[in-house]
Amino acid sequence: MIWSLLAPEFADQATKKVGEAMSNTGDDATRLIMTAILALILFGGIIWFVLWWRHQNRFASAPVGEEQIFQRLCDVSDLSRSESYMLRKMVFELGLANPLEPFTNPALFDEYGKGLTGNKAAYVKNIRNKLFA
Repeated sequence: MIWSLLAPEFADQATKKVGEAMSNTGDDATRLIMTAILALILFGGIIWFVLWWRHQNRFASAPVGEEQIFQRLCDVSDLSRSESYMLRKMVFELGLANPLEPFTNPALFDEYGKGLTGNKAAYVKNIRNKLFA
C-alpha cells in the first residue's frame, strides 16, 4: 500500500510478481493433489477390475488335478464347453479330492443337484445322463 503511493509502477510490478508466485505455487499444489487423486482412482479401478475378473472366472480355471485326463474324459464323453465348466464347478463346490470322480460316481450328481432348482438342476441331470447312459 505504501509502495503504491511512492512508486506506483514498482508496486504494480511487485504485486504482479507476488501474485504470479502465489498462483504458481497454488497451481503446482493443485496439480499435485489432482495427480495423486487420479492415481488413487486409477489404482482402485485396476484392483476392482482384477477382483471382478477373478470372481467372474473362478470356476473356469479351477484346478482339477490331472487337467489333461479331465479334459480328455470331457471330450470322449462329448461334453460341451459349458457342460465341462459345470463339472469343474461341481468338483470345486463339492470339494472333491479326486476331480475325476464325477466320471465314475453318478451319486455325486444327485448330491450336487439337491441344491439346484429349475434349469440348472435339469442341466446337471442332462450331464449325468450323458455320462452314464
